[in-house]
Amino acid sequence: MLLCAGCLYQMLYDYGIDVDQKIPWLRAWFTKYQLPDGGYNCNEDAYTKEVKKSSITSTLPIVESLMLFDKDQMTESESDALYKAADYIVLHKLFRKESDLSIMDPSFIDIRFPRFYDYDFLRGFTFLYNYREKYGYNFPDSLTDEVEELVNQNLSEQVITLKGTTFKERSYNPTDDGKWELGQASYFDLMKLMMEPNHQSLVLTTEWEKMKPKYLKVIKSYERSTSHPIQLSRGEQVTVLKKDLPKGWFLARKSDGEEGWAPLKILYGSTITQNYDATELSVDKNDILKVYYEETGWYWCKNQDGLSGFVPKENIEMEKLF
Repeated sequence: MLLCAGCLYQMLYDYGIDVDQKIPWLRAWFTKYQLPDGGYNCNEDAYTKEVKKSSITSTLPIVESLMLFDKDQMTESESDALYKAADYIVLHKLFRKESDLSIMDPSFIDIRFPRFYDYDFLRGFTFLYNYREKYGYNFPDSLTDEVEELVNQNLSEQVITLKGTTFKERSYNPTDDGKWELGQASYFDLMKLMMEPNHQSLVLTTEWEKMKPKYLKVIKSYERSTSHPIQLSRGEQVTVLKKDLPKGWFLARKSDGEEGWAPLKILYGSTITQNYDATELSVDKNDILKVYYEETGWYWCKNQDGLSGFVPKENIEMEKLF
């Protein structure tokens, strides 16, 4: 039911319906039914067992729904739910079991679109990417690296190519007397398209082009400004010394007196809402960097020696090499 609730909320929202006004109880489910591990589960039995385990398939529609709101539109419990769910997804590396890191379900590494109720690794990564862009959530670069490798395995002429989805051949159908009986399933045109093998998805390809890491060249050397970058933790209280609203940064002072700049998106009042690492990376002209994401005028990069950190955007060539 939670899976359906998340999908329903998004569909109605996209149609311009005020979901909270029409179905006032629905949004409350997103915090009420979150399990201790941070995820959700459509199976009611999961809530009565001694060890309560979530389903990543059930979790995604809920967090996608919560992502529809801006920070000032969310309650504190909703913000906490979003963060915990993201941690749950990262802990499982998008599609792996926590116990031995084996693949939860082979279908999770097959890219699907449209997704309906289905889950795949790219859907999970898209949520994490958007959560980082909007709220400053950080996740390991290694996760992006594995997603990049998996997507590359599904590219044909640089376009994401789908294998084709198999649907059940039988379904419940309405009868003339208002009842429902099990019979032959029927398919609408979009479902038929999904069933075709080697269908190329321009929608997912465009989405991936935005999210994927880029390989760029340094056009101007940069020396890191400090060897002791500020580190901030979610829930930490800081003193805000200055705000640079046009650039999107604030100057924070920690309780131990340490000072440093951080993006405004991780600040709520005087509380830090996401973990933040201000490490910078020294680079030389013509270095080739793997750029994972942009953070308000800076790129988070990895050099060819495997060292990571922020580099000013202005020091890096804008056109990707490959």
